[in-house]
Amino acid sequence: MQYSGAKDMTIKRTKSELPLAPIERMIKETTNLLVSESASLELRKVITEIIEELSLDAADLAIFSKRKTIKDRDIALAYKNRKKVR
Repeated sequence: MQYSGAKDMTIKRTKSELPLAPIERMIKETTNLLVSESASLELRKVITEIIEELSLDAADLAIFSKRKTIKDRDIALAYKNRKKVR
């Protein structure tokens, strides 16, 4: 799904970045290995892309349902649909 862009809704792309510390901590806790800064930066880039794609898909679902609010079920369905595509 791609964001269809309803007349009264616009996409606001910000350059907000996730903090590196929690990303590094999650990698360490998951793998029990040390993690380089470049690995953390790359994962942050990937996570940001995933968030943007899921958000756009969830926005489509909300708009289709004639809502201006993305709900948890929109995120869950967008994620489920993405998993099917793989």
